[in-house]
Amino acid sequence: MLIQWIATSFRAFLFGTSFFKRYKLIIANNDFLLQQVFKMRHKVFSEQLGWESKNSEALERDIYDSTAKHVLLWCKKRKEYVASARLVIKPEKNNNPLPSEFLYSQQYSSSAAATMFPQNTFPIGEISRVLVLQESKENLPKKMRVYPVLGLYMGILALAKKVAVENIYMLCELPIIEQIQSLTGVRLTLMGDPLNHRGERRIVSFSLRKAVLSLSREKKLLFNVMNFTLSL
Repeated sequence: MLIQWIATSFRAFLFGTSFFKRYKLIIANNDFLLQQVFKMRHKVFSEQLGWESKNSEALERDIYDSTAKHVLLWCKKRKEYVASARLVIKPEKNNNPLPSEFLYSQQYSSSAAATMFPQNTFPIGEISRVLVLQESKENLPKKMRVYPVLGLYMGILALAKKVAVENIYMLCELPIIEQIQSLTGVRLTLMGDPLNHRGERRIVSFSLRKAVLSLSREKKLLFNVMNFTLSL
């Protein structure tokens, strides 16, 4: 048992060293960093995917950004930001709904949405606007191509810990849900009925505490370092 523990710990150390040698995750806590987030979002969601309207500023923003915390992944080799995501936070019952909560109430009913989102455990949050620039994975060894998206999700978990958000939601296509579970080891619970939003999607939820407990030693190392170093 001791030898196995040492071997697992050593693998986690090597994994963490390899990741942090290449990347740094930060919270976008000033106007300049937020501009980097919105520029990347415009490039991906407006220019490449066509999901959002293009604009002359080349910045993609929406009404949820004012109640969200954003993370950015900096690639040390490329010397640029290569990934971002946000955690939209609903601090109290009477605040504006989360993105998926609003969509569900529009396609079904407000009462149906209310049964899915707890009314006595606030704050709650929703992960959205997740993106990783495709070019950031070019020339990476195969085993390292998961680093940007894995680092991004571990960073979002660390951010949720920082702001005391325990119950977290996402709106994803089923293949993406399976990929997230396989990559992170976090079990996602399907909520409600399918939503028609850029194709069929499902709302999923998870508990932050249970998610952290389910992490492998390598992923928990990323989470712990980010939780210790991230500054709000």
